[in-house]
Amino acid sequence: MKNTVYIMLIGSLLLCFQSFADEESLAKEGTKYMQGKGVKRDYQQAVALYEAAYLTEENAGFIALFLGRLYFSGGYGLEKDLSKAIEWFDKSIEKGFRQSYTQIIDLYIDPASGDLYDIDKALEYGEEMQDKGYDGSSDSVLLAKMYAQAEDFERAVEFQNEGISSYKRLRNPTESTIEQYEKDLVKYENNERPYAEASKYVPKPSGLFWEGQCYLIGTKDVPRDIKNAVFKLVSAYNKGEHKAESALLLADIFAGRVAEGNVPKSHNKALSWYRRAIDKGEVEGLVGIIRLCLRSEKPSQQRVNEALKCASQLYKEKTNNPEHLRWIAQACAAGGRYEDAVRFQQECVELLKQADGDSIKRTDAQAAVEKYKDRSEERGVLLPGN
Repeated sequence: MKNTVYIMLIGSLLLCFQSFADEESLAKEGTKYMQGKGVKRDYQQAVALYEAAYLTEENAGFIALFLGRLYFSGGYGLEKDLSKAIEWFDKSIEKGFRQSYTQIIDLYIDPASGDLYDIDKALEYGEEMQDKGYDGSSDSVLLAKMYAQAEDFERAVEFQNEGISSYKRLRNPTESTIEQYEKDLVKYENNERPYAEASKYVPKPSGLFWEGQCYLIGTKDVPRDIKNAVFKLVSAYNKGEHKAESALLLADIFAGRVAEGNVPKSHNKALSWYRRAIDKGEVEGLVGIIRLCLRSEKPSQQRVNEALKCASQLYKEKTNNPEHLRWIAQACAAGGRYEDAVRFQQECVELLKQADGDSIKRTDAQAAVEKYKDRSEERGVLLPGN
């Protein structure tokens, strides 16, 4: 599922370029060519513009991370190239984007990376990440996996215990995550590696869901065709194949988020598919409905009450995701609950600080806090505070 996650992230990252880039931004111009907005779609030109943006724009770390994920997943007219992915992840690190350490380590410790499987290099990056500071939960767990794969089980147990303790101290840890972390701890205590021996053979993904993704982004062998992507994803959902992921991708297509093509946007279809994704346990469906209800082009489709209802449900999911908190805050503000908006947006800022990620995101998040404070005209608590 790692490749699936990256493909879904790419569509979201493209939208990020549009949201934070200036009008004259090379990254924004690259996104136009990537999506074919106002110009003829040209993936090679898009990549060239992103690479130029890396050299000239302050969002360089984020741009490099995007290019790394693009080469990792393949598609959009590019062949999958893990070497280039690592090259761009490295450049992202050079620009201070610490999250890219985890991308590289994850590649080097996974036998599915083929010839790039290299425990020694993973250990080098792991030591460097520790020197520069790392998050006490998710990064600790990754370091534990790295040391276990290197058969240094003593350190693996040490980091896994640290990761479990740190995760339990979070505001709302989930039992399923704790259970998985503890299962991994038992494996390391029994001197079990997380992955089997490295193999040169990496099976090619198959199935309707995979075919739908290929049509969605376009590959070397499959031309980009959104209509066919929809057909394959609907078929995958109906046959019980990755139902949550299929529903979420379909919703994003009809909402106009993933790609533009030969399928028109449909507010009602997007809403329907987001609801199906939620029914299958996909919390991003809640974010999709909030976004859809708050940002619809037609006033008649702007449903603040439904957005607030989804925000309440999203908060109860306890995801500790800053992006989720940002949307919860936006829903509160749209409903005139500015005190709540301030509180949730401030939680978003704190999580971004803990992650030590993109400084631009932190600055924008803090600016939103101040905006909500200035507009604090109504009081009242919409959601539980603890």
